Amino acid sequence: MSNWQEEYLLALGVRDAREQANAAIYDAYTRLADRTSKAHSSSSPTRPAGSPADERELRSCSENECECAQHEQLSAEKALLLTRVKDRDEELRGKAKLLDNVQTELVSLNLQFNMAEDRAKRLEAENKELVDRWMARMGQEADAMNKASKFS
Repeated sequence: MSNWQEEYLLALGVRDAREQANAAIYDAYTRLADRTSKAHSSSSPTRPAGSPADERELRSCSENECECAQHEQLSAEKALLLTRVKDRDEELRGKAKLLDNVQTELVSLNLQFNMAEDRAKRLEAENKELVDRWMARMGQEADAMNKASKFS
């Protein structure tokens, strides 16, 4: 089942639980209203006291209502936290992708640097070899000129 369907079914379940919890309160209130109207319509001026069972029922209904409100609040907080977790996961995936790109770029630049270093060393060695050969040739030419002019 897709995520939105699960959230929709969860919301329906929360709504049904809230309505069922309130149904007991509505029934208790209706009975209390019926008793109150009967008490006012009777000829006795004194109001009959509620039985302990009725008081317990009203107390349990109010506790149930408080628990339902707390349940709704916790459900909303859970939904908020799930959203935060999803956002954080998405952000971490984005950061991981950026990190992978940076590492790839670093490897590429390191490879280019090593190739440039190798080329510089190769050119330096080639230059040294050319200078040595040139100096040897100039030395030979100078020796040949000295022999030709008989200054040696």
